Amino acid sequence: MSLVLGLLYAWSIFVMPLEKEFGWNRAQTSLAFTVSIVFFVLGMIFGGRHGDKNTPRAVVTIGSTILTIGFFMVSFTGSLPILYISYGVLCGFGIGFANVSPMAVAMRWFPDKRGLVSGILVMGFGLAGFLLGSLAGQIIESMDWQWAFRLFGALSLVICLFGAQFLKYPDKNFVPPATKIANAAEKTSEAVTQDYDWRHMFKTATWWTWWAFHLVLLTGGLMIIGHIVPFAIGGGVSKAKAIAAMGMFSVANGVGRLIIGALWDRLGRNITMILNALIMLCGLLSLNFLVPSLGYPLLLISVILIGMSFGGAIPIASAIVSTAFGNKHFGFNYGLATTPLVIAAIIGPYFGGYLYTQTHSYTVAILLSAGLAVIGIIAGIIIKDPSPIVDANRA
Repeated sequence: MSLVLGLLYAWSIFVMPLEKEFGWNRAQTSLAFTVSIVFFVLGMIFGGRHGDKNTPRAVVTIGSTILTIGFFMVSFTGSLPILYISYGVLCGFGIGFANVSPMAVAMRWFPDKRGLVSGILVMGFGLAGFLLGSLAGQIIESMDWQWAFRLFGALSLVICLFGAQFLKYPDKNFVPPATKIANAAEKTSEAVTQDYDWRHMFKTATWWTWWAFHLVLLTGGLMIIGHIVPFAIGGGVSKAKAIAAMGMFSVANGVGRLIIGALWDRLGRNITMILNALIMLCGLLSLNFLVPSLGYPLLLISVILIGMSFGGAIPIASAIVSTAFGNKHFGFNYGLATTPLVIAAIIGPYFGGYLYTQTHSYTVAILLSAGLAVIGIIAGIIIKDPSPIVDANRA
């Protein structure tokens, strides 16, 4: 299900076919993806809120139904308003609405392996563009883009809508092996005794420290991701190799989610956050100082490091929401945890392009991204457990 829901990030394969058929420009087609990201976040928030009060089966059924309608509707698009409504609003909202519940279910079934389980789920989400996007690209070549969207609709219908019927929370009396819980609590020092609703969560320094960490890593990562291909080509790399480097980023993005998630369970919150930001910093410094002299091999290494760190920020988000603020309000809290993505998606790629326009070089953008990674390291050092709620029953 996470793999199918990750089709949100397969948009780029449709850009050129749509522009060729309808004569739309890049700004017009790019707006569809921007709208989808905004409604994805809104869907996460509303889906999380709905999921805290209803069964995960009901939530994913609603979200996947909206997504299926959106995919089939976009396959018949002939105008920009229909494109924005079908792909931007319906697909974005449907994916966000359905995306929270599988994570909420996993957090309750595997409280002793939050990092690993969240890493597995978001790895599927991150690899969708690489795996299913490649399949869709072949369909576009052999048939047309309409049938690729219909394939996505069929996958949503069969896998997400059907799979939703098997989702359920464990019984209230469910307790995993005590030894595992003890080991996890010992490693993370984050045994949860209280559940924080969003009002209590917003009053903690833990939330805002993590929020800043997430924002700076996503902003810096997206600033580079949005421009890595022209950066490589400007450095003398062929277009084919530049695209291959971007593909390598997609793989590292997915695998990094699994690796960082697993490290959370072994190393705990602070060390994992510091390590994740440090990987981003090393990748950026390598990109700026080593790639010009050492060439393509170092470009690939830099892209892999940046991709791993960027992807690794995602399981950290779900793990910290669950371990620090509990599972009772996990859905809505996790939905709110996606808000940095909207800001990062708007600022990162645009600001990177603006800096390049002003300086005719990516050096300033890269070094600024490195500075943001340093802020992420500091956030990982200072973050602490939230203060206990005075009246836990009111949460």
